[in-house]
Amino acid sequence: MKISNLFNYAALGLLVLPIYAQAQLKADSPGKAIAIKAPLPDLQATDMTVNADCIIVVNFRNNGPGAVPDANFSTSPPSNAGIQMYRNGAPWGGVVLGAMDPAKALKPAGGTLTYNWFSGLKLPAGSHTVKIDVDNSNKVVENNEGNNSLTKQLTCNVPLPDLQPTDLGLTQDCHIVLTVRNNGPGATPDAAYGPPPNSAGIQMYKDGTPWGGIILGGFDGAKATKPAGGTATHPWFPGAANLKLSPGTHTVRVDVDNSSKVAESNEGNNQLTKQLTCSGKPPVIFEKGGGVLKK
Repeated sequence: MKISNLFNYAALGLLVLPIYAQAQLKADSPGKAIAIKAPLPDLQATDMTVNADCIIVVNFRNNGPGAVPDANFSTSPPSNAGIQMYRNGAPWGGVVLGAMDPAKALKPAGGTLTYNWFSGLKLPAGSHTVKIDVDNSNKVVENNEGNNSLTKQLTCNVPLPDLQPTDLGLTQDCHIVLTVRNNGPGATPDAAYGPPPNSAGIQMYKDGTPWGGIILGGFDGAKATKPAGGTATHPWFPGAANLKLSPGTHTVRVDVDNSSKVAESNEGNNQLTKQLTCSGKPPVIFEKGGGVLKK
């Protein structure tokens, strides 16, 4: 047989084989439609970080191989996909996919998105366990349903204030004078000057007995101690005659932020103790009259 004839028979076999296979398939399953599965998407939160303002930044990716359906980008039920975050086990904001990604960057396989998680939801100072669930209501049929959740420890490192009582003194009429300084490096939050329950408190003691207490905003209404380095010096209840020291030497102690309402860079210097002595002698005041100084 000639070699050219062999090539002709081979070519004929390649044409006949698909026809035979189709006929066999029809014979094996007469009247049945053949379903072809479309490739599915795979939405995943790949990372979470914290920016300089302590806002959580989340990276998302569609691992594919399929595209996310347009219906899942809807901002209303029933097909809209949702994303829910938790901080230390409590809900920390949620959003639907269409509102988070209106440009549909995550629609194609391989699509990515970086999203700042709500500017009003800054992480408080310190470390937190943060979890995010993508497609938390399972509205998207995915290639992998097991990678929709991500949990990380995130830390907000903001500069903290440091409120310290730096001095205790006496006025001439034996009222205590207190000096408080914010050593910084951060500012004292406004809430610390406000009313309870967030206000910082100051408690004084004389010889082990409470000797008046006040909130920080009452002692430092001008917020002189708000900026790092700020100092406030004021008499301790100057109009209260019952809070004047009696003649003699007394052990005076003051606790600043005594209920630990302010997160501080140094929590170990909120207390100051001094020995203060009231002489018991009234101040001498000279008046000028008739050209003569008289007592």
